[in-house]
Amino acid sequence: MTALRQPQSDVLPLDHPTYSAQLFRTSLFSDCTIYSKHRGSFEEANSASVEMHDDDPETLERLLMWIYQLQYPALAEQARRSTAWTKDLMLYMMADKYGLSALMDTTKKALTQLAAQCLNQSDILVRSADDFVEVMQLLYMDLPEREDLVALRIDLLATLSPVLAKHVRSIPCLEELMTTTPGFSVDLVESLARQHCGRRWSSSSSSGSLSVGSGSSSPEPTAHPPRNVKPYIPLNEDSEDELE
Repeated sequence: MTALRQPQSDVLPLDHPTYSAQLFRTSLFSDCTIYSKHRGSFEEANSASVEMHDDDPETLERLLMWIYQLQYPALAEQARRSTAWTKDLMLYMMADKYGLSALMDTTKKALTQLAAQCLNQSDILVRSADDFVEVMQLLYMDLPEREDLVALRIDLLATLSPVLAKHVRSIPCLEELMTTTPGFSVDLVESLARQHCGRRWSSSSSSGSLSVGSGSSSPEPTAHPPRNVKPYIPLNEDSEDELE
């Protein structure tokens, strides 16, 4: 398969580290030509061609690049700075469409790494806020409520929640997302609450008030009956007779 490239006369040796990249960028040893939308038309039955009108050309090219090289198809610098969220989500969905689970895992890892970068360098999120909001709208409103997609959005918010909370008022599109996408707002609040409770637990453990994993058990809580409620006393035969 190839993405409509011209063959090159200089062929790298088979053991060269960029040999597979050369195959992708040329028509060497290609069995067919792949056309995506806006790239031409033909009759598949009469030619060694595959027509894929429903697929975005740039995303398809990244998918083919992964097939050849089995490496994450990196974006150009400008795209990485401004549209990496949507481009990687599109690649994730196309990989799912064609059953490339390894590429799905690779792309999910790239998205979570981008989230981690935003946590350490909040200007990355500020710069790509519109793109991030578009991805959240897709995950919460447009794409199916599928287990892997739900896990993806929860993982992203688990990493990003502190920086989102910090900038939600200063970035208009984030504030609008909070008001128009209730599911996002609920998950963000839950993520912040879990992190806050985790910090309190960690602080209590380090102060010695709780012992976790040290071999000693924490004191059992004391049970107190609710106020104005008599404790339950099972009836025996004698008490049943008295009641009668």
